[in-house]
Amino acid sequence: MSRHALVFGATGLIGRHLILALGQAGVRVSAANRSAESYRRLVLWLAEHGHGEAPADLRADFETPSLIHGDAADVTEIYNCAGAYRFGMPADEARRANVDSVRAIVAFAARLPRLRRLVHVSGYRVGGQDPEPWSDERRRETYEALGAYEASKVESDAVFQATADRLGVPWSIVNPSSVIGDSVTGESDQQLGLASSVKEIWQGTMAALPGGATTSCRWSRPTISPGS
Repeated sequence: MSRHALVFGATGLIGRHLILALGQAGVRVSAANRSAESYRRLVLWLAEHGHGEAPADLRADFETPSLIHGDAADVTEIYNCAGAYRFGMPADEARRANVDSVRAIVAFAARLPRLRRLVHVSGYRVGGQDPEPWSDERRRETYEALGAYEASKVESDAVFQATADRLGVPWSIVNPSSVIGDSVTGESDQQLGLASSVKEIWQGTMAALPGGATTSCRWSRPTISPGS
């Protein structure tokens, strides 16, 4: 059976590089995009990085039950790299972007007749969640303790497992560490979290890094030898 991959979050840092890797493996790829403009930007970036045939453009609309507008009946694998990566979000916005989207993607995957695997790119240090449904109290405590972004990634990890198991969808979860850029070229246009700290250290603009009693790290500005 030939492989046909559908990538959600295709325009993000991980999604774009995933499409490159799938293309190199000879896999036919479709990209779930919210707009024609985001698809055009994706195709341009892929062409600049040596990708061959552009992925098919399937329109994603999380406000509709069908989720995808376009032919996805022969999709054999789905990679979910979608979500909102931004600190300071309200809890309801974070849950719509990172929890409700996961629930919708799993339900969509369950309707595909040829699907072999659904792969969810989860968050850093949020793996191994109990897939049991969350109570309102647990949700409130988790969001208060971790903040909306991180808590929504923890909740989405649990929701993904529980929904996939209930609907009989074969699944895998990937929990990458902090992603800054390409490990080969160093290229990155995502400067959030650890990446922004590294940038400020390099530029010498970080006067202090907040920490608590459990923080144990030492920072120093890199030095560059003449001619390097």
